[in-house]
Formats: sequence, structure tokens, C-alpha cells
Amino acid sequence: MRLHKGVKRSGGPFLEETKYQSFPSGHVLFYTVFFGTLILIILRLKKIKYKVKIFLITVCLSIIFFGAVSRVYLGVHWFKDVLGGFIPGVFCVLMMGYFYVKNDTKVSGNIN
Repeated sequence: MRLHKGVKRSGGPFLEETKYQSFPSGHVLFYTVFFGTLILIILRLKKIKYKVKIFLITVCLSIIFFGAVSRVYLGVHWFKDVLGGFIPGVFCVLMMGYFYVKNDTKVSGNIN
């Protein structure tokens, strides 16, 4: 999916050579959707202790954050590219969360 045509990049000491357009960051989009969905699942699990949930959620959030920071640090993306991947990722997680919680409530209601 191409949201933005060729952004002209001014030079800089990049640590990684890029050959393709970089808007939005697909890596950040993936990290946000995958680990954000894991967070939703962890929050809904009832058999996991509270401290373990906090630890797992912290790990997932750290992966999302440091994954995004690493893309900018390596010079393969600008901040707006990372933000362009993060925003649709959060939107996808919110949509999945809505349907996940909605379905989970229906299933729980049928059991009782």
C-alpha cells in the first residue's frame, strides 16, 4: 500500500542504505499491530497474574517504542515515516480490540 509518492530525502550519514520509498514505515506498522494485539490478548487473559501481565505489556510496549526509534536511528526512516506507520497501526489495533472484546463478551454471555 503506497500512501505517499516519492519523498525527496536530503543526505545524511545513514547507517543502512535504502533502495525503496520509506513512507510509511512498514516495520513500525507491523510492530504496532502485532505487539498491540498481543497486549489486547494479555489484558483479557484471566489466568495470568497481575505482575506477569504488567511485565509482558511493558515488554511489548518497549519493542514497539525501540523498534520505531531504531528505524530513525539507522537512518532508514524520518520521524514522519515512523509516525505514518504508527498511526494506522494503532487504528488497526483499536478495530481489532473492538471486535475481539465484542466477540469475547458474546461468548462469555452464552456460557452463563
